[in-house]
Amino acid sequence: LVVGVLFNTDNDVTHDSMKEILDDFPTKAADPATVKPFNYTAALEYIIGGSATAPFYTYSGSFTTPPCTEDVKWILLTTPRAMSNAHIVRLKGAMGANNRPVMPINERAVSKKP
Repeated sequence: LVVGVLFNTDNDVTHDSMKEILDDFPTKAADPATVKPFNYTAALEYIIGGSATAPFYTYSGSFTTPPCTEDVKWILLTTPRAMSNAHIVRLKGAMGANNRPVMPINERAVSKKP
């Protein structure tokens, strides 16, 4: 199961619960990570949202990292969250290249819930 969250940089603002995590992210994948306590509950509530009935898309796909295992259930939340440009750059740098090209939809069914 993969839960996908969309982020936008329209307001160039990062929610406080995410700043607490991202401010200490390494800037490159090879840099050592700093582990410190943080309020993961607040971050998850912000990312996922407070409502179990929030709309989302669901489909069967695959992991985006090798070995790109197939038949993975994806849930893509429809409401974008805010993140600053600086935090997007930091997150991309820390993760490195971890995705593959977008794949054709072919016969895959995509459903919007609820």
